[in-house]
Amino acid sequence: MSHARAAVPVMVLALAWQGGCRRITIEGEDDSKRVREGDAIPVLSQVPFDARVMFSLDLKRLRSQSDWGMLHSALTKDLNQAMGQFTTGGGFDPIKEVDRIVVAVPGERQGDDRFAVFADINQVDEGRVTRWIQEQTGTARATFVRDRHTNRMIIGNGAWAEPMAGLAHSPRLPRSVANNPEMRRLCARAGRDHTLWFAAIVPTNVRRNLMEGARFPAAASIMRVSGFVDVGGGLHAEVVAELSNTADAVDLARQLSAYLNQAKRHPETLVLGLAPYLEALGVTAHDARVHASLDLSGVQLGECIERIEALAHAAWTK
Repeated sequence: MSHARAAVPVMVLALAWQGGCRRITIEGEDDSKRVREGDAIPVLSQVPFDARVMFSLDLKRLRSQSDWGMLHSALTKDLNQAMGQFTTGGGFDPIKEVDRIVVAVPGERQGDDRFAVFADINQVDEGRVTRWIQEQTGTARATFVRDRHTNRMIIGNGAWAEPMAGLAHSPRLPRSVANNPEMRRLCARAGRDHTLWFAAIVPTNVRRNLMEGARFPAAASIMRVSGFVDVGGGLHAEVVAELSNTADAVDLARQLSAYLNQAKRHPETLVLGLAPYLEALGVTAHDARVHASLDLSGVQLGECIERIEALAHAAWTK
């Protein structure tokens, strides 16, 4: 992979992870306290306990930002066909009518392909949406829950389908991510008042693959990642990777910084105009954590989207 093309996934990673928000104390807690703190992000009490990867996108907040017109244009251009399936099949436009979406999956892929999706959505034809989801997946079950604040569509698949269907009658699961101190801490760090957030406990098979990689061997020590992205007059993103020890964190930050410095000066990077965006990406180590941050102005964000689209289009047409 060339330095210029490698820069794209580096930048995308910076749009997905974070660290540095307030840590929740977890030592000595009882389960009821854990659930109450999980309610800082209410959806956690509805996510199955064994979820290890979560992603959330606040579309309502995104639509209110000054950069939404530019982002909406890019989304509709690149995802027009996929969004059309929701409109013709389910009868709703997710970009316009979904306020927030949360996706959760287990760390290791299971034979039943279990997953959970939570979508805070405006009024929809529930029967039509339910039938369409079943047609698309064959096994997933959709449940609709209403309260004073939200109209939530909940989709569960595999072993998660039945317990999540029970949320139609109970506001929380008996055992949920809110009862899992490790995931709850990651979500609380990443998910407080951000447009996009991400939290994950790195699966064993991923760490095993990283261990076999030659470019960044210290990455095999990554245990957890979490992050956020905010958009409004530009873009701010932060990511933190929690490693098993400080020495590997220092090594990984050094390896990544050296790689970025090489990428900035690579002729192909300069030709494609990617160097300024790599300059805006910083990597540091603090204790056993590696932090990355990216700050782009509104103008830079627009240019960055155009360049990434062009690179992606070139890759797809090869």
